[in-house]
Amino acid sequence: MKKIVTILCLLLIIFFAWYKARDIYIYFSYQKDKQELPATDYYKYLGLDCYQQGKDTYGCCMSSLKDIAAGNYKVAPPEGCPIGSEPKTLRCLGSLKWCQPEK
Repeated sequence: MKKIVTILCLLLIIFFAWYKARDIYIYFSYQKDKQELPATDYYKYLGLDCYQQGKDTYGCCMSSLKDIAAGNYKVAPPEGCPIGSEPKTLRCLGSLKWCQPEK
């Protein structure tokens, strides 16, 4: 009985280690090109970026992420928004910038 419990515990530890390693791999793969992930993963990993900014800016970053996800927008690229869209941001420290179609 002890052997079975030990084996099950080891399998559980291996599973969680694999799952965490998978998330880390996805995160670093995402860093190479943020725009290629499906929308759900795109916003999930933007949330990780918010978390890594720190507790002082986390709330603002997540609020802006909610607006971005609600509109199905993308974060503004470093070179600026494409023609026909305008940059948007919240007026707080840590806000993400996104491109939104002009009205």
